[in-house]
Amino acid sequence: MEKRQGIQVYSAIKIYDGKPVATSQMISEEMPLTIYLNGKELVTMLCSPVEQKYLALGFLVSEGMIACQEDLTQFMLDEERGLIWAEAETVPANAG
Repeated sequence: MEKRQGIQVYSAIKIYDGKPVATSQMISEEMPLTIYLNGKELVTMLCSPVEQKYLALGFLVSEGMIACQEDLTQFMLDEERGLIWAEAETVPANAG
């Protein structure tokens, strides 16, 4: 099996007709991702460690915290630690 980003391949044993057969199994990776908006912890979610920037941007837009990426004055991603710091000048009071 080829290696894919966000997926690990593990050795496994499956039972076919009552007999163990060695095989491999693809398992999705997950890690926590915490988003901070204007210095406040907003959310921690479990996600694939792939394209976290786009997940965070989509979350901020879908929750009404920003209208588009250009609303952000700062955006920093620490992929290794699973942290995102975003700054926006205007965040609706009823967002989230």
